[in-house]
Amino acid sequence: MTLDLLGSIASLLSTYLFVRLKPSAWIIGLIAIILNAYLYWDTAIYADMCLEAFYFISTCYGLFLWIKSEKKSNATKLTTLSPILWCGVFSLLAVIYTAIYFVLSQQTDSTVPHLDAFTTTLSIIAQLLLCYKVLYTWVFWFVADVCYALLYYQKQLPFHMLLTIIYTGVAMTGYITWKRKYSKCGLVTQERTNFDAGL
Repeated sequence: MTLDLLGSIASLLSTYLFVRLKPSAWIIGLIAIILNAYLYWDTAIYADMCLEAFYFISTCYGLFLWIKSEKKSNATKLTTLSPILWCGVFSLLAVIYTAIYFVLSQQTDSTVPHLDAFTTTLSIIAQLLLCYKVLYTWVFWFVADVCYALLYYQKQLPFHMLLTIIYTGVAMTGYITWKRKYSKCGLVTQERTNFDAGL
């Protein structure tokens, strides 16, 4: 119960700072990652436990990119993706989901393989888009949070369930805030996979 509460608080604070485009969000996120990883291991939500390892790496990378963009005076630059890259994103989503579901259903005692695989896959995609300040990262987070609320309800994790319900509102707020705050600057459309070119 304590890990559930502390992990929820750290995660919520991190997300709030992401909405405000504060690099410190990544540091608070690292604390949340450590707490949540142990919690997921203890409750047999294995895909999400492994996801925390990915989060740790991507969080360090995201912090580097955001600091880099601030040094270049590009802290307010948001991006979107070209149709070709969106096709790549959804193809990657399908491949990751299939692989995770296979592992969970065949190699673990997970009772929620479909839901665990789907939420994990959405989170991976959303996290990658967040690193590069892609506006539609909030859409992926919104869908993931709705599914996570159901997952945590089934696993009897009340604080995390409440947290994800709050996250759905935060995701909507994040999308509106990013779009409104930077509408005057426009969006940079990524035409290729070298996202660094846009930072």
